[in-house]
Amino acid sequence: MGNTRNNTRNKGVFVRVSRVGLACIIGALLCAVCWTASVPVAHASGDARVAASQTGQEPQTNSVAAAGEQARSAGSWVKASKGWWYRYADGTWPANTSLQIKGKTYRFDPKGWMVTGWSKVAGEWRFYARSGAMRIGWLKTGGKWYYLEPSSGKMLTGWQSVAGKRYYLSSSGAMKTGWLKADGAWYRLASSGALVMGWQKVGGKWYYLDPSNGKMLTGWQKVAGKWYYLDAKNGDMKTGWLKLGSDWYYLTKSGAMATNTTISGKYWVGADGKWTTKPTSATTGSSSAAGSTGSANIPQATLEANKLVGTIAQGTLRDTVFALVSSAENSTIDFNAEYGYIEDIGDGRGYTCGIIGFTSATGDLLDVVELYVKLAPANNPLQPYLPALRSAVGSSTHAGLGSGFVSAWKKACVTPQMKEAQNAILNGQYMLPAVKTAQSDGLSPLGQYIYYDALVMHGPGNDAESFGGIRAAALKKAKTPAQGGSEATYLGAFLDARSKVMLKEEAHSDLSRITVQRTFIKEGKWDLSRPLSWTMYGDRFELK
Repeated sequence: MGNTRNNTRNKGVFVRVSRVGLACIIGALLCAVCWTASVPVAHASGDARVAASQTGQEPQTNSVAAAGEQARSAGSWVKASKGWWYRYADGTWPANTSLQIKGKTYRFDPKGWMVTGWSKVAGEWRFYARSGAMRIGWLKTGGKWYYLEPSSGKMLTGWQSVAGKRYYLSSSGAMKTGWLKADGAWYRLASSGALVMGWQKVGGKWYYLDPSNGKMLTGWQKVAGKWYYLDAKNGDMKTGWLKLGSDWYYLTKSGAMATNTTISGKYWVGADGKWTTKPTSATTGSSSAAGSTGSANIPQATLEANKLVGTIAQGTLRDTVFALVSSAENSTIDFNAEYGYIEDIGDGRGYTCGIIGFTSATGDLLDVVELYVKLAPANNPLQPYLPALRSAVGSSTHAGLGSGFVSAWKKACVTPQMKEAQNAILNGQYMLPAVKTAQSDGLSPLGQYIYYDALVMHGPGNDAESFGGIRAAALKKAKTPAQGGSEATYLGAFLDARSKVMLKEEAHSDLSRITVQRTFIKEGKWDLSRPLSWTMYGDRFELK
């Protein structure tokens, strides 16, 4: 290896030798020199440096100060049985130090061997590739990800910001994913390791993570103007009835707390979301005399619909169908939140309002308001608009309506009487005719839903573009189950006839709702049992 030697001489004693003795000594020295020169630089019976030390030729200096290290870094790599080492021009080598060679940093152990893999120096871990070069940035090794500081290469731990995202690295440096408890709070880390925030669905449950720092929130939280309750221990969003202390609340399927509405037709929750046995002026915004939701104030059509057990007019099937229709009419399955909906959607029918889209042009909106005035005659905000609504039937006019009517509608829709009025007109004009006609045709709940959806969009009547005309066209193509035909074949013919009617009108030319119904027929969802999933106008919905 070209190691330096100690050329010491005996300064105090002069030794006389014969020519023969001197010749022997010189010969021995020449043999030693020749033997040393013949040893490979980095490998002699295992290790030239070890062999050198065994023969008393261990270098006196094998590493130098940092400044000298850089000055002498011009050298060459040497491979031996134990790995690589680096030889300077003068034969020495770096040991127990780091060295930059051609722009890359390498580490050498105390014996001078190039380090690979993990190396800990002064309490800091660094990683060196198989080439020996120090790694920086993201590193995957042993199936785990680590982040090495770009400026120094040291392994980082704890919270780290990388390219605008937050990551958490354990005490061993491994990047964490999934749920993480740190600093006394829970966080959620994506499969990429990045911290996620806002609404997150995990294992079929929803959680809300503080948008400012990612902490999992619990208890009551107001998000986008609506109140949600997140389990005090686990953080998962609650739905359905919730009891806190002595109070009951109802949380819709979206998790939003219900307010100023009747649940299941008989439980009233007020503006604060609490269930109360009777609505009062404080919870309904109307007089207590007009606030009764007893059976005496429930219209006959609703009472009749409530008796149709096992059909889409009652119970879970009703909620399922209302969610399906609402996904088409209002792009949401939270149909209870749509009683106050009002908009002119530009389809020539004037204002479209409420849970199924009653319109001012077709007259069913007028029917709703007239019934509402009967149910709540005192200080009714919509009563002044009755003349304008009567004049609007058959046209798209806003005359006499406008922003004042919109405000009055929204105010009225927080009362139970308005919801009773909408439910009654819905039942009387659409639900009952759909169910009874479907029953006479021998159709399943799926067929009842298909009839109901057609009635909601096209209205009752026997002209070619109304429900009666569509059904008549279908009967020309196929027999109903009551006539001995196949339900799938008959409903296919009904949807074919309906599609032709829809395609005549630009506002209804998107056949997404027809596609959903055809898919349910193909999948055999005759009883509409949950779970159900479907796509409406590009949005994905699911009922569990």
